[in-house]
Amino acid sequence: MAILSLPIKNYKQIFISFIIAVFISILISSFSIINLIVEQGSFDFSRGDGINSILINERLYFGLLCCLSIVFSLKLFNETTNIKYKRALIISIIICVLFTLTIVARMAILTLMIVFLIRAFSRLNIKKAIVSILASFVIIVIFFSVNKNLSQRFFYSDQKNEFIENIKIWEPRYVIWNCCLNILNAPNSNILLGHGFKHTTQKLIKCYSEVVTKEKRKNWFITKGFNTHNQYLDLLLSYGIIALLIFNILLVYLIIVSRKNIESLSMVLILLFFCTIENLLHRQLGVFLFSIVLIFYNSEYFQTEKSIKHQ
Repeated sequence: MAILSLPIKNYKQIFISFIIAVFISILISSFSIINLIVEQGSFDFSRGDGINSILINERLYFGLLCCLSIVFSLKLFNETTNIKYKRALIISIIICVLFTLTIVARMAILTLMIVFLIRAFSRLNIKKAIVSILASFVIIVIFFSVNKNLSQRFFYSDQKNEFIENIKIWEPRYVIWNCCLNILNAPNSNILLGHGFKHTTQKLIKCYSEVVTKEKRKNWFITKGFNTHNQYLDLLLSYGIIALLIFNILLVYLIIVSRKNIESLSMVLILLFFCTIENLLHRQLGVFLFSIVLIFYNSEYFQTEKSIKHQ
């Protein structure tokens, strides 16, 4: 972090290193996936524990890495005129997108869709943007049709109940976030200063033991000791509304300042969206990636870029 925060003149080398590192991680993980499929005959990517055990990083963080790699690749693509270099960057983007779809990293897929929509309307005229969006929509529909794991993980289509009921049964965050709301609405709730990280965790575990009825599932929640799985809820519960306001002011400031710089805006939005489903600041890797984004965002390399204009 200290080295990256220095006034480095050539940030392109750092971006290239990051892209190559993600590419190598994808190759290693792909080899592990293929090897497992050959041994077992098939593999269910819709389940979290199975896929996380064979990836270099957990699925959610791997999706975050792929999102950042794609943004960096797009920035370098727009700045070079070398055809071979452009082709290599396109290949890198395609591989990251395909891998994200393969491992069914839901938040990464949704984030890439939103970033693509913003880029389409920022970089292209209305007609080209609409055509690009429709083409992307068709490709996504095809992927959902042919990739059973993708449709199962997004829509819980392998379960017997309706979609909403399946979310209540199979999505841990439904229980976690309900417990967060119960803590906030409790008479002894300290919204101003929070309960502290330790007491928040204890309150969540107590809530799991009360609201989860099935014994096996209850033990799973208690053993895992799930945190809030939402950075905003975590700050509110653990450190109070003042800490949440400070964090949100930072994000809003970054969005306002970067609204005319599509790459900077994309990086901030990626962080913003992933914070809705994960406590990035609870993980060492999450803190690293959050810090790297802020360093790149404040670098001269991004600040001197010309504003994006409609074609």
